[in-house]
Amino acid sequence: MRGTAANGSRTYPAGTIAVANANGSGRENTGSSQFFLVYRETALPPTYSVIGATSAAGLTTLQGIAAKGIAPSATDATPLTGPVTDGRPAQDVTVTSVIAR
Repeated sequence: MRGTAANGSRTYPAGTIAVANANGSGRENTGSSQFFLVYRETALPPTYSVIGATSAAGLTTLQGIAAKGIAPSATDATPLTGPVTDGRPAQDVTVTSVIAR
């Protein structure tokens, strides 16, 4: 994670794996049962726990998945006024293995 911006966000580098955190968002607590993968350098709140990073090959795969698009969620504004930049992949993805280093 990189430095804190004026708005309080921090930059998470591409390849970061972090635990999702719905606390304070009005949604139920995720209880650390969800995680997300950062496919490009992204400014986010500094409240996410980083648990790892992808390999270079994994990041290439992740960026390929992201290039296919992101599925809008039921809470996205209708009609969408810009590209969807957060959410699940447009195409289903199955993770078949994870290697701890």
